[in-house]
Amino acid sequence: MKGSKSRACRAARRGAGTDSSVREEIAQLRAEIADLRQQLAEQTATTTRLAAAPAPAPAPVQTSNAADTAAIATLTEQNADLQRRVAKMEKPDRLPFKGISITPGGFLEMTSIYRTHNQGADIASTFNNIPFPQSHVANTHEFRMTARQSRLSLLAEGDASKQTHLAMYGEFDFQAAGVTANSNQSNSYSPRIRNLYGTIDQKLGSGDITAHVLFGQNWSLATMNSKGITPRAEVTPPVIEAQYVPGFTFTRQPQVRVAVDFDKKWWFALSLENPQTTFTGTVPSGFPDLVTTVPAGSGFGGNGIAENAISANRYPDVIGKVAYEGKFAGRTLHIEAFGMVRDFYERLNGTNHDVRGWGAGGSIGTQIIPGVLDAQFSGTVGDGIGRYGAANLADVTFNPDGTLTPLREYMLLGGLTAHPTKMLDIYVFGGEEWEDAHWSTVNGVNYGLGNPNFNGTGCLIEGSPLPCTVQTRAVKQITAGFWQRALQGPWGRVQLGLQYSRTWRETFNVNQGGAPTATQNMGFFSIRYYPF
Repeated sequence: MKGSKSRACRAARRGAGTDSSVREEIAQLRAEIADLRQQLAEQTATTTRLAAAPAPAPAPVQTSNAADTAAIATLTEQNADLQRRVAKMEKPDRLPFKGISITPGGFLEMTSIYRTHNQGADIASTFNNIPFPQSHVANTHEFRMTARQSRLSLLAEGDASKQTHLAMYGEFDFQAAGVTANSNQSNSYSPRIRNLYGTIDQKLGSGDITAHVLFGQNWSLATMNSKGITPRAEVTPPVIEAQYVPGFTFTRQPQVRVAVDFDKKWWFALSLENPQTTFTGTVPSGFPDLVTTVPAGSGFGGNGIAENAISANRYPDVIGKVAYEGKFAGRTLHIEAFGMVRDFYERLNGTNHDVRGWGAGGSIGTQIIPGVLDAQFSGTVGDGIGRYGAANLADVTFNPDGTLTPLREYMLLGGLTAHPTKMLDIYVFGGEEWEDAHWSTVNGVNYGLGNPNFNGTGCLIEGSPLPCTVQTRAVKQITAGFWQRALQGPWGRVQLGLQYSRTWRETFNVNQGGAPTATQNMGFFSIRYYPF
């Protein structure tokens, strides 16, 4: 009993010590605020006194007035600075906790979606699966409302030293779906990870050079940035659509990244990122030992219930990037170029086989009219880069002997964003992704992508019994919209958005049926509240 009482006393003393330190910290902050308020009151009184002072004698008028004007300007500036400091201390945008600061973020969104051809999609459209008129469902319209793009984020930061800055960032939405998720009654959709990573920033030497390390899940290094090569500065099209615009190069995936910047002007980075492979075309028969994927339900989901197969992978995707940040003719200018190497892996005829893929691209973002009109353009080309595009075209196809061939793909994206007022943004974007054909026909079996021996005669006739066996060659889109900030203040902002897009899914030409095209018209309306 005596030992228990002793431990309880020690615990109470520790708790009392913790409470005491918290009280001391609160008291210190209150004292600082009181001191700032006193300074502000004194400077306001001085400014008022100087402004109301009687005119001096005629002889030294110019000198005296100049001195008074300078003094008033200085005090006014100091007043404004003190007011900002007091407001920030009374209503901080970061929350102190032990030795770190915590910044919450995110928004609540309600979106309405209308499609002229039903795809059964939510806020993220499936551009590569726009249906043809042959399907009865494709001839119905689609309307739905969703809050699943609502987002929560948290940034925790701390300084290990004057040269070392540490951070952890997590960002989550509700676009996952459990096995029983539906829209019938409870609309019970699951949270998912968008980004979850840590960073280490280390100043080197005099501080003109800084090394950056990122580890965790984040936007791919191939995604365009607006500021150097820094996380949370990725440039996404400003649309409501969660799948963005065809031609936009992006993934969000686990990675380890190292970057170095030289005086915040030149940036160099290398990233090792999680690999995955997407396939298209006929899988050759006669190869019972062909392995390209880990079967669905194999346990990757944690409990053996994963419904989606994942590809067999041997090496990470390797991506390198260089970026330049500067000004040209008084306008900010951001230019970057990147390259990637990929590996596609399979087991065939008792042996493991690899085939290499590659990609190269670049982007530019600038102010055409500073503060009024911004522009961005990006392009990517490579063999086996399909999954890095918003349209999700395939990476590879099968040859008749079971081996894999990476598909040549091109991605282009361009857009303008205007700011007619401080509360209104208007944008117009266009993008395209397309692939080259690689095909063969052996013993009457059509392999590869773009094979002209397929039959598409029934694609454009509703309910037709004729075949509609065609393959996507290209996905194109034009879109326009706006964001209007209706309310904005220290309590956050409320903004309204409207977007329209028209998308074309074009196919390879086939001997029977030509090259049918499927189109989609979509409209989005969004209300968002950003409380942080």
